[in-house]
Amino acid sequence: MNTELLTANEAMELLRISRNQLYRLIYAGKVTAYKPSGRLLFKRNELMEYIEEGKVKPHEPVYHNARKTRRKSSGFVYVPGMKVVG
Repeated sequence: MNTELLTANEAMELLRISRNQLYRLIYAGKVTAYKPSGRLLFKRNELMEYIEEGKVKPHEPVYHNARKTRRKSSGFVYVPGMKVVG
C-alpha cells in the first residue's frame, strides 16, 4: 500500500489550521504523526479520515464556536406583574 506522506506544513494547509492547532490535535490523539527522520510526517489518508469524521450529517444542527461574552448585569430582573418601589 503506497501512502502519501505530508510534512507538517502540508498537513496544516490540508486541514486549514495553524501549527498550534495541529500540535493540539496530535496531543489529543485525534491525528497521528510519524517522526522517522526527526521531522513530523502525516499520512494523507489518515488526515482525510479525520476530516470525514467531522462531517455534519443531514438534519444535524450546526453550532458556531462563538465565544461567550460576559455582560455586566444591573442586578435588576423584571418580572411581569411586579411593582417597582423606588
